[in-house]
Amino acid sequence: FFSSRRRHTRCLSDWSSDVCSSDLDAQGNKWIWKNGTKRKVSKTSRMEYERKCSICNADMKFGNYLDERFFPKTGKCYDCAITFDSKIKYLGKFEEYERYKFYNNVLSEMRDFKKNILDSIEYLEKNPNQKVQFFNDDGSQEFWTDDTNNVEKVLTDLKKDLEDVNYNINKANEELSKLKHIPDVEEEARKLTLEKLNKTK
Repeated sequence: FFSSRRRHTRCLSDWSSDVCSSDLDAQGNKWIWKNGTKRKVSKTSRMEYERKCSICNADMKFGNYLDERFFPKTGKCYDCAITFDSKIKYLGKFEEYERYKFYNNVLSEMRDFKKNILDSIEYLEKNPNQKVQFFNDDGSQEFWTDDTNNVEKVLTDLKKDLEDVNYNINKANEELSKLKHIPDVEEEARKLTLEKLNKTK
């Protein structure tokens, strides 16, 4: 499904020359200095939101260790996640539901990646003489210093990556079009899960 071609651009989290003096880079990533190195702050650590189960509305700060394990992946407490999956299986749609989740995740990741590629292309085309640099996730800075035209080389690679991303987006949308009924299945499984929970109270 995905192109296996080696990419240079996955590490290119920012092209801006002034990122070291700013809290936010061109892509909106927040950076902090810690123990002498610059580190990217994850979006999840910056988000403030109520962590409540999407089915029973239970507050996860009062949950147990199983809730803590299941909630980040499912948006549900442990009991609701297990019951919900069992109801999806009961409805005979579990394999389709898993495919639906997979392609939705692919679509989300590809759209984010496409935005980063387009931002990078726009920056490099506006700054053709810019010395190519990028930051790794640990905050370390790297420069490309070979004898070739680095900007042109990166632009070529980015445009090839863009073709791959557009292909993957189209493929994901094509697969999701075959699974349009799954949101209705999810709603039915959610109702069945709530019914079971109410019976056990």
